[in-house]
Amino acid sequence: MEPDNQTSTQRVRRHIPADAKVYLVSDLHLGDGTGSDSFQGKDSDLIAFIEQVREEGAHLVIAGDAIDFSQAWFVGRVFRAHGSLFRTLSTLAEDKRVTYIWGNHDADISFFRDVV
Repeated sequence: MEPDNQTSTQRVRRHIPADAKVYLVSDLHLGDGTGSDSFQGKDSDLIAFIEQVREEGAHLVIAGDAIDFSQAWFVGRVFRAHGSLFRTLSTLAEDKRVTYIWGNHDADISFFRDVV
């Protein structure tokens, strides 16, 4: 990991081998599980996909905007609403097979860098 001293945010450079199978998802906008959560009802589909990525030994790139802070207001509400999804994602992340690229709605995610 190499910090980028030109910004207040630490940047991590990760090398993904050229022959690795890579899947990309973006703009999940996970909310608080209420009726205004645009991801509502899709958790089981994404969990199945993450399990497929793990079984294939592939790498998952999440290209920003995973959490909809403007809808949920607090990250704890998102974790409660999508707990199974975050647990499944954590198992893949433990193997260092998840890369997160910050999106245009991710300004607030820097507060939760160690959690996410």
